[in-house]
Amino acid sequence: MRINATLTKAAAIASLAVASLGAQAAPSYTFTFDDTNASLLANTGALSLSSGVSFHNATLVGDPDGFGGQITDTFGNAIPGATSHWEIDPVYLDASVVSPDYYGRSVGASASGLALDANFSPILVNFGNVGPLASFSMALDGSGQRNNWGPNAELLFVDHTGHVVQTVLFDQSVDSAVVTVNGIHASATGVILANGKLYDNLTVTAAVPEPTSLALMLAGMGVVAVAARRRRA
Repeated sequence: MRINATLTKAAAIASLAVASLGAQAAPSYTFTFDDTNASLLANTGALSLSSGVSFHNATLVGDPDGFGGQITDTFGNAIPGATSHWEIDPVYLDASVVSPDYYGRSVGASASGLALDANFSPILVNFGNVGPLASFSMALDGSGQRNNWGPNAELLFVDHTGHVVQTVLFDQSVDSAVVTVNGIHASATGVILANGKLYDNLTVTAAVPEPTSLALMLAGMGVVAVAARRRRA
Protein backbone atom coordinates (compact mmCIF):
# COMPACT_ATOMS: atom_id res chain seq x y z
CA MET A 1 0.00 0.00 0.00
CA ARG A 2 2.82 2.36 0.88
CA ILE A 3 4.48 1.67 -2.49
CA ASN A 4 1.25 2.32 -4.38
CA ALA A 5 0.79 5.59 -2.51
CA THR A 6 4.30 6.69 -3.44
CA LEU A 7 3.75 5.88 -7.11
CA THR A 8 0.45 7.75 -7.07
CA LYS A 9 2.15 10.76 -5.52
CA ALA A 10 4.93 10.69 -8.15
CA ALA A 11 2.37 10.53 -10.97
CA ALA A 12 0.48 13.47 -9.50
CA ILE A 13 3.65 15.54 -9.28
CA ALA A 14 4.49 14.68 -12.89
CA SER A 15 1.01 15.70 -14.04
CA LEU A 16 1.25 19.04 -12.24
CA ALA A 17 4.71 19.69 -13.70
CA VAL A 18 3.53 18.92 -17.23
CA ALA A 19 0.54 21.22 -16.83
CA SER A 20 2.83 23.97 -15.55
CA LEU A 21 5.21 23.40 -18.45
CA GLY A 22 2.41 23.79 -20.95
CA ALA A 23 1.74 27.29 -19.65
CA GLN A 24 5.42 28.22 -19.47
CA ALA A 25 6.90 30.42 -22.21
CA ALA A 26 10.44 29.76 -23.33
CA PRO A 27 12.84 32.46 -22.07
CA SER A 28 13.85 34.76 -24.92
CA TYR A 29 16.26 37.71 -24.95
CA THR A 30 16.92 40.29 -27.67
CA PHE A 31 20.16 42.26 -27.53
CA THR A 32 20.26 45.68 -29.22
CA PHE A 33 23.46 46.70 -27.35
CA ASP A 34 22.04 50.14 -26.71
CA ASP A 35 22.33 49.65 -22.93
CA THR A 36 26.15 49.76 -23.06
CA ASN A 37 26.70 53.44 -23.86
CA ALA A 38 29.01 54.15 -20.92
CA SER A 39 31.64 51.46 -21.55
CA LEU A 40 31.03 50.32 -25.15
CA LEU A 41 31.61 46.74 -23.98
CA ALA A 42 28.88 44.26 -24.82
CA ASN A 43 29.13 42.40 -21.51
CA THR A 44 28.36 45.48 -19.43
CA GLY A 45 24.82 45.78 -20.77
CA ALA A 46 22.07 45.19 -18.24
CA LEU A 47 20.50 42.41 -20.31
CA SER A 48 23.80 40.58 -20.70
CA LEU A 49 24.40 40.76 -16.96
CA SER A 50 20.92 39.53 -16.05
CA SER A 51 20.61 36.78 -18.69
CA GLY A 52 24.14 35.35 -18.44
CA VAL A 53 24.64 35.59 -22.22
CA SER A 54 28.13 36.95 -22.93
CA PHE A 55 30.07 38.22 -25.93
CA HIS A 56 33.79 37.69 -26.51
CA ASN A 57 36.41 38.13 -29.19
CA ALA A 58 37.29 34.64 -30.41
CA THR A 59 40.32 32.89 -31.84
CA LEU A 60 40.76 29.53 -33.55
CA VAL A 61 43.18 27.20 -31.74
CA GLY A 62 44.67 23.90 -32.85
CA ASP A 63 43.74 20.80 -30.82
CA PRO A 64 46.47 19.09 -28.74
CA ASP A 65 48.67 16.87 -30.89
CA GLY A 66 49.63 14.38 -28.18
CA PHE A 67 53.17 15.70 -27.85
CA GLY A 68 52.45 18.84 -25.85
CA GLY A 69 51.88 20.98 -28.92
CA GLN A 70 49.01 21.84 -31.23
CA ILE A 71 47.83 20.52 -34.57
CA THR A 72 48.64 23.33 -37.02
CA ASP A 73 49.51 23.86 -40.67
CA THR A 74 53.05 24.50 -41.93
CA PHE A 75 52.70 28.16 -40.99
CA GLY A 76 51.72 27.40 -37.39
CA ASN A 77 48.07 28.32 -37.91
CA ALA A 78 45.11 26.32 -36.64
CA ILE A 79 43.38 24.29 -39.33
CA PRO A 80 39.61 24.90 -39.49
CA GLY A 81 37.73 21.64 -39.01
CA ALA A 82 37.92 18.59 -36.79
CA THR A 83 41.44 19.34 -35.46
CA SER A 84 40.73 22.82 -34.08
CA HIS A 85 38.42 24.59 -31.66
CA TRP A 86 37.38 28.12 -30.74
CA GLU A 87 38.48 29.91 -27.59
CA ILE A 88 38.06 33.35 -26.07
CA ASP A 89 40.88 35.60 -27.24
CA PRO A 90 43.31 35.73 -24.28
CA VAL A 91 44.30 39.35 -25.01
CA TYR A 92 41.11 41.02 -26.23
CA LEU A 93 38.58 39.22 -24.05
CA ASP A 94 35.32 41.13 -24.23
CA ALA A 95 33.62 42.15 -27.46
CA SER A 96 32.98 45.83 -28.11
CA VAL A 97 29.95 47.66 -29.42
CA VAL A 98 30.16 50.58 -31.77
CA SER A 99 28.04 53.07 -33.64
CA PRO A 100 27.93 52.31 -37.38
CA ASP A 101 29.01 55.93 -37.92
CA TYR A 102 32.42 55.03 -36.48
CA TYR A 103 33.23 53.05 -39.62
CA GLY A 104 31.23 55.34 -41.90
CA ARG A 105 28.58 52.66 -42.27
CA SER A 106 25.43 54.46 -41.26
CA VAL A 107 23.67 53.94 -44.60
CA GLY A 108 20.75 51.58 -44.09
CA ALA A 109 21.57 51.01 -40.44
CA SER A 110 18.89 49.51 -38.24
CA ALA A 111 16.95 51.50 -35.67
CA SER A 112 19.35 50.38 -32.97
CA GLY A 113 22.01 52.99 -32.23
CA LEU A 114 24.85 50.56 -31.39
CA ALA A 115 25.95 47.24 -32.85
CA LEU A 116 28.21 44.35 -31.91
CA ASP A 117 31.61 45.05 -33.45
CA ALA A 118 33.04 42.04 -35.29
CA ASN A 119 34.85 44.16 -37.83
CA PHE A 120 38.29 42.80 -36.98
CA SER A 121 37.63 39.67 -34.93
CA PRO A 122 35.12 36.81 -34.89
CA ILE A 123 32.75 36.98 -31.91
CA LEU A 124 31.84 34.12 -29.59
CA VAL A 125 28.32 34.46 -28.22
CA ASN A 126 28.20 32.29 -25.10
CA PHE A 127 24.62 31.22 -24.35
CA GLY A 128 25.36 30.78 -20.63
CA ASN A 129 22.36 29.60 -18.63
CA VAL A 130 19.96 30.21 -21.54
CA GLY A 131 21.10 27.18 -23.54
CA PRO A 132 20.27 24.79 -25.02
CA LEU A 133 18.51 26.96 -27.58
CA ALA A 134 15.39 26.49 -29.63
CA SER A 135 16.31 29.35 -31.98
CA PHE A 136 18.89 32.05 -32.65
CA SER A 137 18.57 35.11 -34.85
CA MET A 138 20.63 38.17 -35.69
CA ALA A 139 20.73 41.05 -38.15
CA LEU A 140 23.52 42.66 -40.10
CA ASP A 141 23.26 46.26 -39.01
CA GLY A 142 22.29 47.88 -42.31
CA SER A 143 23.51 47.62 -45.90
CA GLY A 144 26.77 49.36 -45.02
CA GLN A 145 27.53 46.68 -42.45
CA ARG A 146 27.51 43.69 -44.71
CA ASN A 147 30.68 42.14 -46.11
CA ASN A 148 31.04 42.45 -49.88
CA TRP A 149 33.53 39.58 -50.30
CA GLY A 150 30.84 37.14 -51.39
CA PRO A 151 27.33 35.97 -50.57
CA ASN A 152 28.10 33.12 -48.18
CA ALA A 153 29.00 33.57 -44.55
CA GLU A 154 28.82 31.08 -41.69
CA LEU A 155 27.31 30.82 -38.27
CA LEU A 156 29.32 28.21 -36.38
CA PHE A 157 27.56 26.67 -33.39
CA VAL A 158 30.06 25.25 -30.91
CA ASP A 159 29.90 22.96 -27.89
CA HIS A 160 31.46 23.56 -24.47
CA THR A 161 34.87 22.50 -25.80
CA GLY A 162 34.74 25.05 -28.62
CA HIS A 163 34.36 22.45 -31.38
CA VAL A 164 31.90 23.15 -34.17
CA VAL A 165 28.77 21.00 -33.97
CA GLN A 166 26.62 22.80 -36.55
CA THR A 167 27.31 25.14 -39.48
CA VAL A 168 24.68 27.42 -41.00
CA LEU A 169 25.34 29.38 -44.19
CA PHE A 170 23.64 32.70 -44.87
CA ASP A 171 23.72 35.28 -47.64
CA GLN A 172 25.66 38.25 -46.32
CA SER A 173 25.17 40.25 -49.53
CA VAL A 174 21.52 40.99 -48.68
CA ASP A 175 20.97 44.50 -47.32
CA SER A 176 20.09 44.43 -43.62
CA ALA A 177 19.98 40.64 -43.72
CA VAL A 178 18.13 38.95 -40.84
CA VAL A 179 19.12 35.35 -40.18
CA THR A 180 17.04 33.01 -38.01
CA VAL A 181 18.15 29.49 -37.15
CA ASN A 182 15.80 26.90 -35.69
CA GLY A 183 16.63 23.32 -34.76
CA ILE A 184 19.93 24.16 -33.08
CA HIS A 185 22.13 21.23 -32.06
CA ALA A 186 21.36 20.22 -28.47
CA SER A 187 25.03 20.35 -27.41
CA ALA A 188 25.60 23.90 -28.71
CA THR A 189 26.62 26.29 -25.94
CA GLY A 190 27.60 29.20 -28.17
CA VAL A 191 27.91 30.52 -31.70
CA ILE A 192 30.78 32.09 -33.63
CA LEU A 193 29.88 35.20 -35.63
CA ALA A 194 32.22 35.77 -38.59
CA ASN A 195 34.39 38.86 -38.62
CA GLY A 196 34.10 41.76 -41.07
CA LYS A 197 30.56 42.68 -40.04
CA LEU A 198 28.49 44.53 -37.45
CA TYR A 199 25.71 42.53 -35.79
CA ASP A 200 22.56 43.73 -34.09
CA ASN A 201 19.24 42.60 -32.64
CA LEU A 202 20.55 39.19 -31.55
CA THR A 203 17.77 37.02 -30.14
CA VAL A 204 18.33 33.81 -28.20
CA THR A 205 15.33 31.66 -27.29
CA ALA A 206 15.76 28.77 -24.89
CA ALA A 207 14.43 25.31 -25.59
CA VAL A 208 11.77 24.00 -23.20
CA PRO A 209 11.88 20.25 -22.46
CA GLU A 210 9.13 18.22 -24.08
CA PRO A 211 6.27 17.55 -21.61
CA THR A 212 6.57 13.80 -22.18
CA SER A 213 10.29 13.92 -21.38
CA LEU A 214 9.65 15.76 -18.14
CA ALA A 215 6.88 13.38 -17.17
CA LEU A 216 9.12 10.36 -17.76
CA MET A 217 11.91 11.97 -15.76
CA LEU A 218 9.66 12.69 -12.78
CA ALA A 219 8.09 9.25 -12.96
CA GLY A 220 11.58 7.77 -12.93
CA MET A 221 12.35 9.78 -9.83
CA GLY A 222 9.29 8.22 -8.21
CA VAL A 223 10.51 4.72 -9.07
CA VAL A 224 13.88 5.52 -7.54
CA ALA A 225 12.16 6.74 -4.39
CA VAL A 226 10.16 3.49 -4.19
CA ALA A 227 13.32 1.42 -4.58
CA ALA A 228 15.01 3.40 -1.82
CA ARG A 229 12.06 2.84 0.54
CA ARG A 230 12.09 -0.90 -0.18
CA ARG A 231 15.79 -1.10 0.61
CA ARG A 232 15.25 0.68 3.92
CA ALA A 233 12.39 -1.71 4.73
